[in-house]
Amino acid sequence: VVERGAGGFDCSREMKKSGQVFVVGVAAIVLGIGLVNGVFLAYVNSHVPEPYMDEIFHVPQTQHYCSQNFTHWDPMITTLPGLYGLFTAAHYIATFFSPLAHATHSPLCTHAYMRAFNCALSLPLFFVFYAILRRLHTTHHQHHALQLHTQQHQQQHQQQQQHQQH
Repeated sequence: VVERGAGGFDCSREMKKSGQVFVVGVAAIVLGIGLVNGVFLAYVNSHVPEPYMDEIFHVPQTQHYCSQNFTHWDPMITTLPGLYGLFTAAHYIATFFSPLAHATHSPLCTHAYMRAFNCALSLPLFFVFYAILRRLHTTHHQHHALQLHTQQHQQQHQQQQQHQQH
């Protein structure tokens, strides 16, 4: 059964086409963000080859986690260990698949890989950002619709009062 809109317009086909365009658009945006991240990461790693700023605290802390030393904590760090845990989990998955990672000092637990991991994590943040914007946009339209409804109701009420006075 094909739903037809005004003038015999095939609604389901247009909705499917719209969904495909959306998916292609999102894929293009994610690919673009990934490309920009890759270029940015290559630039930063070539110009800043050693840990910089707060990386001097975070890189050694993460390396402790990669070495399964979860009891060490640098008192200079004031953030929660969530990113260390995520990177360590990714490191163990990579260790399972890579013979290089089995070395005592794994080449996969370096600041360059940690930077790359952070860039990779920024891709899902696009979807979080999009979801927040969509929610705000929807909420804004709902609020606007409610305002219009309230104004219309007030106008009707005023017209009824004026009619009753005459």
